[in-house]
Amino acid sequence: MTIKNLMLAAAAAFTLVAASAASANNNTIRIGTFNPATGPAATIGDPELKAVRLWVKLLNQKGGIDGRKIELVEYDDQSKSAMAVSYMKRLIENDKVDIVVGGGVSGNALAAAPIAEAAGVPFVAMGTTSRLTEPVRPWVFKVAAGEALTVRKTLIHMKNRGVTKVGLLSSTSAFGVSGQQAVRDLVPAMGMTLVADEQYADADKDLSPQLNTIRGKGPDAVFVFGLGAGAALAAKNYHQLQIGKPFYVATGNATERFIELAGPGAEGVLMSTVAMPIVDQLADNDPRKKIIQTLKHEYEKEYKIEVSAFAATGYDGLMIAADAIRRAGGAQDKKKVREALESTKGLVMINGTYTYTPKDHAGLDIDSVYTMRVKGKGFVLEKDAP
Repeated sequence: MTIKNLMLAAAAAFTLVAASAASANNNTIRIGTFNPATGPAATIGDPELKAVRLWVKLLNQKGGIDGRKIELVEYDDQSKSAMAVSYMKRLIENDKVDIVVGGGVSGNALAAAPIAEAAGVPFVAMGTTSRLTEPVRPWVFKVAAGEALTVRKTLIHMKNRGVTKVGLLSSTSAFGVSGQQAVRDLVPAMGMTLVADEQYADADKDLSPQLNTIRGKGPDAVFVFGLGAGAALAAKNYHQLQIGKPFYVATGNATERFIELAGPGAEGVLMSTVAMPIVDQLADNDPRKKIIQTLKHEYEKEYKIEVSAFAATGYDGLMIAADAIRRAGGAQDKKKVREALESTKGLVMINGTYTYTPKDHAGLDIDSVYTMRVKGKGFVLEKDAP
């Protein structure tokens, strides 16, 4: 065979391989995710990632999405915003994913969102901060209930119990800053007064000074807007100081870990969050109940550990993406997937019923949020009225 013929044969072979790869790619949906599976935010990101992995596996066992198998490309951002940005770029530029579902925590999702926006890749973000979707970013959609909803629900609970003066202690994290602003905005709007407004760093080892300052301002209730170890430390110190006023923490603390870290200080702590921690107390006709029970069963069977409330965010994010891809007729046309996400209406998931519009990429309303109280090693549903 001549050199020319060899080159022609090689070119033909390459074309055939490329066509086969393209064909295979057309039958595969590439979903990217990055989450804080390790580091300070691992109690949030690890269960989120576990839920995404598990449901990709279960969907693929059932044929994927309309016969197309899902390929999950995952990274651990180690709770670092810079790594979240790096992995978002890698997912889009190197891994050529069709959609990104992840972000894990507000700061990381917020840092990475502009990358997806600039590239025109749909991003279903797991962070809670309203800054992800206010103002609306065309390519970014939020899964978790935002602070505007959870803060409002908390303040309704306070007001119904005669609270007029609120003391606030918030984390300096992106999550805490967003919550602080929501409290500042909503307290006066609801006819209440913010009498104390203190902050703490997540690395702080003692929050007694801030809590004593708040106590000196004479609040009727204290609201701590932070997550995990910081919020638990605040509850622990609050109990030690015997302040004796109703004590609320932000959404996302309805976990066994919070109760464990806060010790005796956890008892009676109030929070407004999603339904998963009180699933057994939901009415049997609540459409979320069966979905939550299914996640709990499959998660605990797969990982041999108790399911975390944060797994709900991972589940919802993946299933919202899957629903949009199905309605878009596949994942290759990212614009169609984005449009399908934006036309999501009445989609019942664990965190609530999602409806996105061109003016609302947050998707949930206040009825998605429940106020609950720590009792023993679990949570009990509160009523909004006295």
